[in-house]
Amino acid sequence: METHVTTPIRFFSPVETSRRLGVSVRALRLYERRGLVRPQRTEAGWRVYGPAEIARLHQVLALKSLGLSLARIAELTKGRETDLDAVLALQEQVLTTRKADLEQALFALRKARARLAADHALSLDDLATLSRETTMRNPLIDDETWERDFAPVWRRHLTDAGYEKFFRIEPDALAALGMNEAQFRSAWKAVIEETERLCAAGDPKAPEARAAVERWVRLQEVYLKGDPELMIASMLAQYETLSTPDLAEKMNVSRELLAFVNEVIVLQGLGERRQPQDFAPLGGAPDPRTETVVRSAVANLQAGAPKYERMTPELAAIARPQTPMFQDLIQKLGPLRGVAFLGASEAGDAYRVTFEQAVLICTLRLNAEGLIDSLGWGAAGA
Repeated sequence: METHVTTPIRFFSPVETSRRLGVSVRALRLYERRGLVRPQRTEAGWRVYGPAEIARLHQVLALKSLGLSLARIAELTKGRETDLDAVLALQEQVLTTRKADLEQALFALRKARARLAADHALSLDDLATLSRETTMRNPLIDDETWERDFAPVWRRHLTDAGYEKFFRIEPDALAALGMNEAQFRSAWKAVIEETERLCAAGDPKAPEARAAVERWVRLQEVYLKGDPELMIASMLAQYETLSTPDLAEKMNVSRELLAFVNEVIVLQGLGERRQPQDFAPLGGAPDPRTETVVRSAVANLQAGAPKYERMTPELAAIARPQTPMFQDLIQKLGPLRGVAFLGASEAGDAYRVTFEQAVLICTLRLNAEGLIDSLGWGAAGA
């Protein structure tokens, strides 16, 4: 007579699960909120994780280790059955990219050692290149840090629908770039590092700077999707983040780097350019107060003392987080050469503001109390 012994199914508490898998209890809660795993409940209502839940968590953690966002993991694992071939294909793409990065780093190391063996000293440029090629940085912010520290800032500026739209990576957008998801992430890492190098070189008019920023703008469009509201809201969220010291330290870009990108865009005419005919006169003459306000605003920005009391509280709340980087840009454009009225529109009076290094268009509107309630800056047309 055969005796069959049934092994009891084991369930683990959140604390025990976190210890076994090497993740925090906070992360388990985050995965649950995102619908990636659904723990079972005891009769008393306590969360527990059984074999199925543990297997699911292994899957989530494996995909997360490839640098995928939780939103992307949710797409790959939705439904009862996971498309295993899609997961393995993505893993192959990421590992291939990592292999290429490692081979490039090894080549740089061997080249440096060969120079030393030949009794050649490494120049500062050699050392900078070696550091850039061999320092393996993760350009992504981990999900727990993002949810805890960054998401609240971004959600203040983006609606729920806008937040989801911004961070959703559309396959068609990647196809337009001729990239898969792994290549897209690798391209972002590469363009950030290249732009940092060019920023350190300090020549925003260099052809290499233009090429790097053009790549930056193309990659950024995967998130912006041609939506002006997404562009403005994400810019405000990013500026607020970089204005908060504790958060700025955790960012993968710096205020100086974004200021350099903006400088290249303005000096090399890469942004949207406005023409005088874009401003159809309404009533002919400008508000007599606006030119004085434009000149004062430029002077204050160049002096490092913007005046928020001249704005409505609503506009000041929007302007404050982006002012530091815009101030950096204005200071790099050189002395003010002139302010000329172009025309009026519903957005307000438009002025061509000429600096030593570039020309901008400033459009502003004043309310009855003389406070600015609408303000915009853009690159001028030729």
